[in-house]
Amino acid sequence: MADEITDFSNKVTNKRTRVLNGDIDCATKKYIIEAKTNLGSEKAIRKLNEQIQKYLPENIKSVEEFMNPLGKKVVVVYEDFGTFTLNHPILKKLEEKGVIFIKGIDNLKNLY
Repeated sequence: MADEITDFSNKVTNKRTRVLNGDIDCATKKYIIEAKTNLGSEKAIRKLNEQIQKYLPENIKSVEEFMNPLGKKVVVVYEDFGTFTLNHPILKKLEEKGVIFIKGIDNLKNLY
């Protein structure tokens, strides 16, 4: 059975502070999906790590901008890592925390 899209390209504001927490590229009933075209630099990977912390269920009480109250699984769809691989220490750690990496938007359909 296919999943259902519940959110697409929406900004999320902190209800308490009224400050913008960030945006959700896409969400389904099961997943929060972050789309990235290029993760080919150390800076881009560090920025992704910072962003993903807002979605990891383990951070519900420790990250002010937390954006995953339903504890959905986190998926990163990417097009290019450049010379990097999933063995990069930051990406490996995210994977160990349950983040799913999928190369290419066309492969996203294999998630379901």
